[in-house]
Amino acid sequence: MNKRFLTTVRVEGEFLSPVHIGSGQELDPFSCFMVEGYLYYFDLPSVLQTLGETERNAFLELANRDDLIGLRRFLSERLGRRKDVSRRILVSPSVEREFKAKIDDPRNQLVLQPFLRNQGTFNPVVPGSSIKGAIRTAVIDTLLEEKRLRLNEESLRDPKRMEKVVLGYNDIDQDPFKALKVEDVELQPDSTILFHVYNYSPRRGGLTNLGLRFETTRSLLEGRNVTFQTQLQFFDGYHGKTIKQKGYEKQPISMLIGPELIIRACNRFYLRNLEEEHDRFYRRTEFDAISRRLLSFVENLGSNECVLRLGRFTQAESKSINRYRKVTVKTARSTYKRMEYGTTRNLADGCFPMGWTLIRFLDWKPDIAASWKRGWSKRGEIRAERPAKPSHREPVPERDPTKPLDLSVLKRRFKVKKEKD
Repeated sequence: MNKRFLTTVRVEGEFLSPVHIGSGQELDPFSCFMVEGYLYYFDLPSVLQTLGETERNAFLELANRDDLIGLRRFLSERLGRRKDVSRRILVSPSVEREFKAKIDDPRNQLVLQPFLRNQGTFNPVVPGSSIKGAIRTAVIDTLLEEKRLRLNEESLRDPKRMEKVVLGYNDIDQDPFKALKVEDVELQPDSTILFHVYNYSPRRGGLTNLGLRFETTRSLLEGRNVTFQTQLQFFDGYHGKTIKQKGYEKQPISMLIGPELIIRACNRFYLRNLEEEHDRFYRRTEFDAISRRLLSFVENLGSNECVLRLGRFTQAESKSINRYRKVTVKTARSTYKRMEYGTTRNLADGCFPMGWTLIRFLDWKPDIAASWKRGWSKRGEIRAERPAKPSHREPVPERDPTKPLDLSVLKRRFKVKKEKD
């Protein structure tokens, strides 16, 4: 849908590997239970109100004695999947086995990290800000290379100052990303699953269980095709405009960002990180086949497709600028040093790299790409490639080289100074 100053482009996404975007909350065994491959939510105060006086007194007695095992058993025996629960989440077999094995262990909290959700529908939600942030990182990295900028120490210490230099603006209200809006994505029910997330170190040669249990999206890597649709809105009303402020004029934004730049930047940035991660961590290991399968998903991208990396556990390489990245790594001697790349990866269910997502622009085709192309000016700003204005001059006829040149027409244009006798 196109309006006068707003271009809306529909976007389709597909999760290539598990993605986790947290809500900042945690689930514990007192607010859920697991049965037959599902975790069921319940609201404890609401459940207590439905209990009879005898059962309520028995629950309070267990709570007063701090009998955690007794409380867990009490709730698991009395709650029904249909009567008391409000929501459910699919869980992996390993998480369910652990939950049942340790439900009677008071030392284990069995904390679960859920996905961000719409509180009304309870459907998982991918915020538009997460997609926009991933796009922003790729665009800044790409423009830094294309403009061949060299950042000074002051810009390197201050990320906000660095972005101003790369995006070519001085005032924060000139940030070009204010003209780009990405809508939130609401996923369908049962499009997520609870996984263990393990830490993998090539140096140690194995997985480390850190006790992390996260709800992630289903993905192509595990054989599930989970897609979503959203839209990107590009505000074109800033193009060619100036605004007056405190006695001087300035551009509303420093540049225009469109699909062509987003696709080019994201593929350049994330595809390189994907290939480098395979070479550094997974090549010729037990995860080589899975990593190669992930690479195969992006071998033949369409001209309207690009790759992003979203959510948590997407590693420092996908959240920072390539040339100026510094990662703090703990060494075997418990000291810390600064490196360009991390030394470990996080794998969902002990085998799946996390965060990889495919984005497809549905309403944008390469044959109309010229309307989005931009060229750099000397000041680092963006100018649209406009068609040449028609000339109002009469065409000059070609001269016959066999005839002498007639300069009489010049006498009507220029005064000839006569020589004195």
